[in-house]
Amino acid sequence: MSQIQAQQRLTGDDLLAIQAETGKRYELIEGKLIEMAPTGGLHGELEMTIGALLWNYVRQHQLGRVLVGEVGFYTRGDAHTVRGADIAFIRAEKMPEQGLPSGFLSITPDLVVEVVSPHDRGAEIVAKVAEWLAFGVEAVWIVYPS
Repeated sequence: MSQIQAQQRLTGDDLLAIQAETGKRYELIEGKLIEMAPTGGLHGELEMTIGALLWNYVRQHQLGRVLVGEVGFYTRGDAHTVRGADIAFIRAEKMPEQGLPSGFLSITPDLVVEVVSPHDRGAEIVAKVAEWLAFGVEAVWIVYPS
């Protein structure tokens, strides 16, 4: 990351370009890059298992879409904050007619599932849950692997 990028308030478009350039995962909080550590095996398995169970139910009942894998959402109504959800459910009536964009989403998910990793700190988890709820997410599940 260049010195100029470090000094300016970045946007979601900047984040997409930086991730493509570096191959690293980030969240964007008020224009500042926050590097995300890779997840472990148990985290990945839980994310996939929960996502698959939700996906099967949602698909069977034609309720909407389930997205898995740190899908980025603009959570503060501007381009300067992008949060990643391990798993997100979006009701069918909220889906854009043209389908999902390839970039980050402005749609508010109805459910977000966060799988806690060993390096996640309690205060960060609480802050992220509060942000999801302030964004209008109806329910946030926090999963602690055991």
